[in-house]
Amino acid sequence: MATKEKHLAAAQKFLQKNNLTRAIREYEQIVELDGRDFRSRQKLAELYSQTGEAEKALGQYEQVARYYADHAFYLKAIAVYKQMQKLSPASGEYTLKLARLNEQQGLVGNALAEYRLLLKQHEQAPDLAAAIEVLQAMQRLDPDNSAIGVRIASYCAQLGRQQEAHQAFWAVEQKVSGQGDFKQLQRLYEYFMQLWPQDLAIQTGYGRALLNHGEPLGGVQYLADLHRRHPEAAEVLSALAEGLRRCGEYRQEAACLAKLQQLQPGGLDVCRRQAQALIDAEDFEACFLLLEPQRKAFFAAGEAARIKPFYERLRQEAPENREILEALRAVYEELGEGEKLFDVLSEATAPPTLAAETPADVLDFNSIDFETQSAVGDDSFEDLAFDLVDESAPSAATEFEDLAFDTLDEPAETAPARPAARLDLRAELEEVDFYLQQGLIDEAAQACDRLQQAAPDNDAVRQRLEQIAGRRQRPETATVPGPVTTSSAAPAALPTSAEVPESLPPAGGTAEDLFADLDLSLGDDFQLEAATELADSQRGVQTVIADEDTDSAYNLGIAYKEMGLYDDAIAEFNKAMRDSRHRVASLCLKSACLVEQQQYDAAEEALTRGLSDSGLTLQDRIVLYYETGMLYEACQRYADALASYQVVADKDADFRNVRLKIRELKALVGDTETAAEERVSYL
Repeated sequence: MATKEKHLAAAQKFLQKNNLTRAIREYEQIVELDGRDFRSRQKLAELYSQTGEAEKALGQYEQVARYYADHAFYLKAIAVYKQMQKLSPASGEYTLKLARLNEQQGLVGNALAEYRLLLKQHEQAPDLAAAIEVLQAMQRLDPDNSAIGVRIASYCAQLGRQQEAHQAFWAVEQKVSGQGDFKQLQRLYEYFMQLWPQDLAIQTGYGRALLNHGEPLGGVQYLADLHRRHPEAAEVLSALAEGLRRCGEYRQEAACLAKLQQLQPGGLDVCRRQAQALIDAEDFEACFLLLEPQRKAFFAAGEAARIKPFYERLRQEAPENREILEALRAVYEELGEGEKLFDVLSEATAPPTLAAETPADVLDFNSIDFETQSAVGDDSFEDLAFDLVDESAPSAATEFEDLAFDTLDEPAETAPARPAARLDLRAELEEVDFYLQQGLIDEAAQACDRLQQAAPDNDAVRQRLEQIAGRRQRPETATVPGPVTTSSAAPAALPTSAEVPESLPPAGGTAEDLFADLDLSLGDDFQLEAATELADSQRGVQTVIADEDTDSAYNLGIAYKEMGLYDDAIAEFNKAMRDSRHRVASLCLKSACLVEQQQYDAAEEALTRGLSDSGLTLQDRIVLYYETGMLYEACQRYADALASYQVVADKDADFRNVRLKIRELKALVGDTETAAEERVSYL
């Protein structure tokens, strides 16, 4: 019976004669005799591959790869699975194993690259459930990549997994919003508003995005229209109140919050926001009447500190009012602030004047009795002469009058208006120009009308009025109802309640078409937009290896080289060269791979570039000159090879077998001295 050694010798003889069929037979005998000879099994797989027997090759490779993985030779296992992937590129099984092995080794960039290949296969199938699993694995490795989250949300939505879809969307929204990139955020919302045209939370979030990123007026208009379509939606009212505050419309903010209180009675946070709005609007009477019925509720909730500033401000405005002093005393007593309590008690000498009986859950400005009589007369709110706004007079911000909240009806009687402030014509004209730029023609006209009343002969005002008249005469272009969009050009006027549909138009086209609109194609950018703000998210497509991973990249390159996967090996050696510890060795191995591919010019260029590095040590240069000599030998440039070896020998005559190399080459080269003189030395 033939021994294993005899079969190995016979296999080598057949390989030298390029008789692959007979060599395969010998290796089959070897693995049958010794099933744990994985080196021979790997060679058998390579021979099967060369003869086109892919299935047999994959079977042998699988046993080799499993052995390497089970015995913690992970880099060798990666190299084997890479070979299998090339034999069967349509199989996602090997790509998934490669991704997980790379992830296990900390090769994040490589793992993401493999996951991306697998993702493309699932999307083309299409198998969105499997695609989501791949995306979730990618997200674990690259959590800052917003584009991954967008795809997860979109695919979950298409599969009806709405809860997961919304969780993924809001996670992305938070990241993009935190980056302050409104263009990205707007595109994100507009895409998902197509997927979820009836989703009020998404539409409200879009309005908030407008408010928070430099377009508060547009946000208020958008949210006002949304409120008209959904008058009972508390989240819309809350967002609208935020927008009114940003625009300085404190009275309308308070009215909006009053309506919110009617929808959600007893909410202390809404009450606090409403009190702040009334304070900012200098409507101190209404603020006091709002807070008093809720004071004990704030105490019970342990939130006395949140209303203390309001009472302190009321005390500033009415320092002699007993009711305010008594209320503030109760707040200080609740908070245990003894010194302040003593001051208040010493001042609380006048009899009470106001009995705040207004129900807490209904604060309608029309119902507030500003003419409350005082038992004493000197301590009433009426005597404090607050500057109440005359609702019948033109307001400085009438652009919000069309919001028409139920709580903003005009009172039958109002207190005298405050004296008119001095007109700042320049600021008012800038406001008009802003409205014109935003396409808000009606608001611009209202502001100009006010200016014309104050300055009827002003040429600048007259010019704005003529411009407004001209804009109104232009034919209006048809617009598609939907979310407000922004661009470098002046946008069209925001839709009115009659123009905004009950729902946004449904998503159209394929999922890939929609991703293309978001720059989310499967190209190398694979992110929402190639912007510097998302630079950290590009790791997955650029396959960046951190410094601590260069050891793995170097070893993986060696494993690829042993498998004959020279392109993959070169890619790993390029990564390893970023580390000075591996720079020279990786360059030499890269050159060897290029020589195996007979890319001699590329190998010479790589070595020459390496020799030009001023940071090399003398020993590094000796190594590279020796490698250069080997390169020239391989391409039969014997004179250049001799010159390179001579440079090595001049510095270290005992380096490797340089003396033998020189002696052998001298027999092949005629004028050796001339050849050596023509060789440029970087030493």
